[in-house]
Amino acid sequence: MSDEALEKKQILTLIKSAKHIGIVPSKMSQVDSLSAAAGLYFMILTELDKEDQNKEDKKTVNLVFDEEIPEGCAQILTKDDLTSKIADRELLVTIDYSGTGADAFKWTNDKQVLSLYLGPVEKEFDRNRIKSSVIGFDFDLVFTVGMQGYEDIEQMYSSINKEVKRARLVNLDNTSLNSRFGYINLVDTSADTLSLLVLQRAVEWGLKLDTKSAKALLNGITSP
Repeated sequence: MSDEALEKKQILTLIKSAKHIGIVPSKMSQVDSLSAAAGLYFMILTELDKEDQNKEDKKTVNLVFDEEIPEGCAQILTKDDLTSKIADRELLVTIDYSGTGADAFKWTNDKQVLSLYLGPVEKEFDRNRIKSSVIGFDFDLVFTVGMQGYEDIEQMYSSINKEVKRARLVNLDNTSLNSRFGYINLVDTSADTLSLLVLQRAVEWGLKLDTKSAKALLNGITSP
């Protein structure tokens, strides 16, 4: 199998097996890098929408960008397309009350103390059936767009630096300064723009262009 065919197979396998995908653009050359990331985001979103997913197992893709949308990208993105509060986490509490007969639930919030009431339950209700966890953007696959090394991620997105390092990382870049820091490195110095690089690679991977992704990539390819 050729290197090109192996790369294509690897990328498709990673996308299909990932539960939570993050796309993280460089904040340098913002119009091109953000347009390239947006094009990839819309194509992967379309790909995931084709899959028959249960609500509990639903895959997610997030376009991570925590600054104002630059003027050159205002026509291709809205705030709703972006994940900006990347440092936020949520407390998830689950209660397994199967077989208890409980059918009433209420809650109170008194001076920022949340109390939950579920009943009726037996006096010896097993408290091990109550679980809690802190959840957030725990990506298992991350595409970086225009980053030259981990130092860029640490400087631009310090709050998710650890999450990015734990994930399988696909490094997309078009500069000779790239340190090949990814699990897969797609560095093509002959590509005039990051958006052109994403367009060429994504089509090779079998991702489909739609109106949004095509508009985003064209925006990056033609950016000054």
